[in-house]
Amino acid sequence: NGFEAGCDDATLGLRAGTAFLTFTREATHFEDAINSAIRCVNKAGFDVERVEPDDYASASEIAERSGRSRESIRLLINGERGPGGFPKPLAGLTGHSPLWSWAAVSGWMLTHKVADNESVRAAKFIQETNTMLLNGKNKRQSSRRKAQAII
Repeated sequence: NGFEAGCDDATLGLRAGTAFLTFTREATHFEDAINSAIRCVNKAGFDVERVEPDDYASASEIAERSGRSRESIRLLINGERGPGGFPKPLAGLTGHSPLWSWAAVSGWMLTHKVADNESVRAAKFIQETNTMLLNGKNKRQSSRRKAQAII
């Protein structure tokens, strides 16, 4: 049971046929909270597929995650504000909402002192964690149930 495994601060959700957990975990460091939540989900008998927020981010998501306005992000993207050299989008170029790598954008923001909040600083760790999970380093058994943890 998830409660006994230490997931008592998680809320179970379901969207588009996918179950996920949203944690409200407190820890001294962000990384400790993520790692602790993953261990508890594993202890409850599930494998964590990924941690959100996902690396792909729209301009609106970049604004929300960085604590800046949508217009401010638009100006940074177009080089009309800031130091220039905003990372190029990775996907969605032919649609209405291009997608950027949140890790690349947050790294750029930190380097150029455009934003420096917890979400921006945590992006690299989330990217590395999701890479580890994708590569199966967190998988104990292929027959285990899968879960997505949004922390």
